[in-house]
Amino acid sequence: MRSIPLAMTWEMLQRGRWYLIAYFLGAQLIISIVFGALARAGVDFEDPSIVGVGASFLLTYMFLFSVGTLAYQGPPSRLYTYPIPSSTIVSGHLLVSMASVGLQILLSIFLMNTFFKTNWPLWGPTLFAAAAVCSIQATTWFTEKSAWAPLAIAVVAGLLGFWYHFRCGVGAGSHRSTVLWTSVTLTDLGGFLAATATSFAVGNIAVARNRCGEQLKPLGIHAWLCRVLDFVPDEKALPFRSPAEAQLWYEWRLKGWGMPATVMLGLIFGLAIWLIFVRDPKLIGTGFLVLGGYLSVPGLVCAFIIGNTGRIDTDFEMGHFLGSRPMKSDEMARTILKMTAQSLLLAFSIWAGAFLVTGAILLACGFVPTDIIPKDVPWWSILAAPLGCWAVITVLASIGLTGRPILFAQICCAVFALYLACLCLSLFVLTDSGREQLSLGVAYLFPVAILGVTAWLYVTALKRHLIGWSSAVACALVWIAISSLCVLIGMQYPNGKLVSYLILVGLSALVVAPIAAASLAVSWNRTR
Repeated sequence: MRSIPLAMTWEMLQRGRWYLIAYFLGAQLIISIVFGALARAGVDFEDPSIVGVGASFLLTYMFLFSVGTLAYQGPPSRLYTYPIPSSTIVSGHLLVSMASVGLQILLSIFLMNTFFKTNWPLWGPTLFAAAAVCSIQATTWFTEKSAWAPLAIAVVAGLLGFWYHFRCGVGAGSHRSTVLWTSVTLTDLGGFLAATATSFAVGNIAVARNRCGEQLKPLGIHAWLCRVLDFVPDEKALPFRSPAEAQLWYEWRLKGWGMPATVMLGLIFGLAIWLIFVRDPKLIGTGFLVLGGYLSVPGLVCAFIIGNTGRIDTDFEMGHFLGSRPMKSDEMARTILKMTAQSLLLAFSIWAGAFLVTGAILLACGFVPTDIIPKDVPWWSILAAPLGCWAVITVLASIGLTGRPILFAQICCAVFALYLACLCLSLFVLTDSGREQLSLGVAYLFPVAILGVTAWLYVTALKRHLIGWSSAVACALVWIAISSLCVLIGMQYPNGKLVSYLILVGLSALVVAPIAAASLAVSWNRTR
């Protein structure tokens, strides 16, 4: 290599290329499926409500691409012993992350405009995403291994969200974006440059301090919370009755507060947004419902945190210390799933408690129930939110527990390539009747594949004695109950088709599939 920064860039891209491609294709696959369905339904993408959906999807895109970029780069601490200045480490990481996220957003918008005629702007969201990932990365370094990290990241993310909220044009009294970021002004450029320069300065300070082993001084709040909330066994009693109980305590201390902290931060910033921009009491209930429905988005990050059993944050391969613990693989998997269930239960309890308290206050002030929960919100959506969040987190965590992220990244790339081929075939080759038959075939194949994979997981886990017959029967009964409830709810809508019911039955299997998948994943990872 001709220079150290070039060697750093090559090493990061060579080591994490599959992570980068998988995050891009996975996010692109999700939004392509959603907007492909909207395009087949004849939806006008110029409609203000659909434009608002596009603005929200772009923000979710930026989040997913940033997570993927930071994951493949790894921490800068691995370069601390190299004979290079801190400024070189900072510039190498920040420039690569800005370029990666910016190019991903630019390419994604180009693909959406080409295939679906969405007419999304290119440069405003692209420059914003580059500045946002730079700011978040520098803030993470500055608060590394400190209790300040959640607060600092939340504040920076909140300021970036306010900026995006303003530039997407919010009308008076409205709570949804109605226009996209169509033009880049001199003020925008000044904001981009200021955010980037500040991030480089903060990053240099942080890396120089961290290389010397220094940290931010804590306030003592984290230590106080640990003393109050953690179980401290009595000196005369047996600390833990079993290795599984000790493992559960360890998993909870390490990963359990991810989802509850996300809900609490979401409530705080949601209230701040309502006080600053909305101030309409009738929209508080809608805001709570939106927060409950969108918990699966931060759940993507929590899923990979839960599924990480490696020695460091970016290593999914189980280490010798964890792999040699005196407990079976199925016990370890059940412990991880139990911790996940407790974390989700606490998160949704916080959300439900805040919702009930707010609703009681509004009722005491003279509002009617329809002002809190709109009439068009179905009752079953409140039940579907935690089940959907559980399915998303546990399925992705099971993938992480295998310790083979590159293999699944390659599978994700193959699935997206197949979808892209079907999309090109549908748009440029097939007739209208052929497109309808292809869409119907894919719609039937998708739930059948989920059911087939779930059945294979349970059969394999039973053969290897990783789950018992009683557990398999209980999971089958739960799946039948959820599927029956979904079908009964779907029958209330007169336009429902057979394929819709089949998709609901297939998605219901994702709720119970991790029970077998997690045990197989831990066993596969542990015996590598």
